[in-house]
Amino acid sequence: MLKSIISSERINVITLDKIFRQAAASKIVLNAHRVNSGEYFIDDKEGALKKDFFFVDERSPERIMDFVLSLYKDGLKKFEGYQDFKSVQIITPSKKGMVGTREINKMVQELVNPNIDKKKEKQVRCICI
Repeated sequence: MLKSIISSERINVITLDKIFRQAAASKIVLNAHRVNSGEYFIDDKEGALKKDFFFVDERSPERIMDFVLSLYKDGLKKFEGYQDFKSVQIITPSKKGMVGTREINKMVQELVNPNIDKKKEKQVRCICI
């Protein structure tokens, strides 16, 4: 429906095409522009892009989760600009499934803030939109 409204040209449409939250030389920015232009992002076999951009080309959800958690836990410490887990963003195209936002959030929470017996914890239900 939104596509039809935009195509109708009856309302003003503004396209956001500038990225403000990343450095200009960021590989995140470079690849975001490539994807927006319909191009495939740069596949970096040599590791030059791995300062701020990783693409996991894997089909196994278990291996993807293992890779993401290992990077989150220890693997990013050697990269420039990494401060702590607050400087990491994991992007996934789905909420559902083993590598969707719901499951990744749960696994990262267990990694960063494990449930400790005898510790009182408040249970909160998270609604992902």
